[in-house]
Amino acid sequence: MNTHNYLLFVFLFSCAGCSSLSINLPYGRLESPETNGQWRVRAKVGVEPSHRMMITADASDRPEPELDEPDHDPASIVAWGFGVGLTEFLDVSLKTGISLTSILDFDVPIMVQGKIQALGDNHRESDKGNFSLAFSAATGTSTTTESGDQDGQFGDGGHDWEATASTSVADIALILGYRINPKILLYGGGYLTRYWVQTNIEHEEADDGDFPKESYEVRNHGDVRGFNFGFQFDFTKVVGLMLEANHMTFEWSHDHVPGYTDLQGGIAFIVTFPK
Repeated sequence: MNTHNYLLFVFLFSCAGCSSLSINLPYGRLESPETNGQWRVRAKVGVEPSHRMMITADASDRPEPELDEPDHDPASIVAWGFGVGLTEFLDVSLKTGISLTSILDFDVPIMVQGKIQALGDNHRESDKGNFSLAFSAATGTSTTTESGDQDGQFGDGGHDWEATASTSVADIALILGYRINPKILLYGGGYLTRYWVQTNIEHEEADDGDFPKESYEVRNHGDVRGFNFGFQFDFTKVVGLMLEANHMTFEWSHDHVPGYTDLQGGIAFIVTFPK
C-alpha cells in the first residue's frame, strides 16, 4: 500500500465512527468604512476569528445523546467574499468561509450584507484626511448534518441516526475610519451578532428492538458583542491588505456554557476593480 492510499485509509477509518455535531460561529470583521463606489467590485480572502461549538460529542448515543453540556473553543476560518457598489455609498456583498480546525465541515454561514456610508468619500475618491462613517447589517444561515449507524458498536442491535444543526445569524456594526495618508486607512468600531441554533437528532429503531425510534430537539441562541481596530494598506486603488485586532464577549443562552472574552486577529487581501 503506497503512502497516499495508506493516509486515505487512515483518514476514512478514523472518520468512520465520527458522531459529534459541531457548528462554526464566525465573528471576524475586516470591513472598511469606505464603500467601493458605484459598480466597483471588491473580492476579499483572508483568515478571520471564529467560535466553534460542539453541540454534542456523540449524537448517536443511546438511550439519548448528551445535549446539556455543549463545549466551545476559539477557532479560525479562511473567509472570502465579493461585494459590489450599487451606488456611490451603498455596497451589497456575499461572504462565507471554511473552517481551519475541521476542513471537511462546510459549516460557516453564508452571509448577505448591506453597508451604507454616511460620511466621507468612498474608496475610489478617498484621499489623505478623509474621515468616514458607515453602518452595516448582515444576515445568513448554515446547516451542518452528520449521520451514521451504530452497527459497529451494537452489532445487529445497531441503529441508523442523523443529526442536523441549523444556524441563523444577524449582525449589525458601526465603522469609523480616517486616512492618515492616501495609502493607509485606520478604522475601527463596534458590533453585535446574534446566533440562533436549532438542533434535531433522529434515531431509528434499533435492529434488535431494544430501543424505539426517537427524536430530540434543542433550541439555543448566543450573542457576541465586541469592538475592533485595524488598518488597510492600499498598494494601489486596486490591491490592498487589511490587518485587524478584534476583542469580543461571548454569551450563550444555555446555563452550562459560561460566557467568555477573547482577543484575536485577522488578515485579508482585497482587490477592488475597476480602478
